[in-house]
Amino acid sequence: MRGIWKAHGALLLVNLLYAASHVIAKDVMPNYLSPNVFILLRVSGACLLFWLMFRLFAYEKVEGKDFFYWPSVDFLA
Repeated sequence: MRGIWKAHGALLLVNLLYAASHVIAKDVMPNYLSPNVFILLRVSGACLLFWLMFRLFAYEKVEGKDFFYWPSVDFLA
């Protein structure tokens, strides 16, 4: 049951971040930033967050041979 609450908490957090981003975008875009700059900031922030989560919580090592499978899996998906 604890895993369900974790999943729901994560979904709630993502929805709150998306809603905040939408509200900020409507306020900032026409006056201060262009849409391209705002998207660049969002993507850069997401990359930084994913990198931090990887550095802090990734315990599993990926074998070197598995790196060659990723492009084929990406192509087939």
